[in-house]
Amino acid sequence: MIAADPAVRGDGDQIELEFPKGLSDVERDQARGYLTDLPAGLAQQIVDELAAHVAAGTVRSTPLAYLRGLIQRAQAGTFAPEAGFVIAEHRRRRAYHEAVLRQAEAAGRDAVPASVPDDGDPLAKQLAAIQARAEGRRNR
Repeated sequence: MIAADPAVRGDGDQIELEFPKGLSDVERDQARGYLTDLPAGLAQQIVDELAAHVAAGTVRSTPLAYLRGLIQRAQAGTFAPEAGFVIAEHRRRRAYHEAVLRQAEAAGRDAVPASVPDDGDPLAKQLAAIQARAEGRRNR
């Protein structure tokens, strides 16, 4: 799983990067320092690639050493994301489900879409439960 973590860009802007949960606070701080000179989108792609390789158990060194290698490839123009797309898609789906959940709760739980994709995501299950409760109230 991945946790949201704010990072400060070199230009002073705050961005949200999602690091693998297994990184300590010290490692996240160090990683933020390594990533500050990169564009936000590229920085997240690199972190996603790191997360995918950590999850797959293919990082033979430390996560920070692996991250530095990815950054060096990005700076050299040879970085090609491969495994991180799954992590990015998971984050996109989670964001969608969270937005729908917030919208449904703000509208009194009656605004859940008719069909919420259930891909095993806990948020999708929660949305389906809200929808079922809303339909039960309407049928009374």
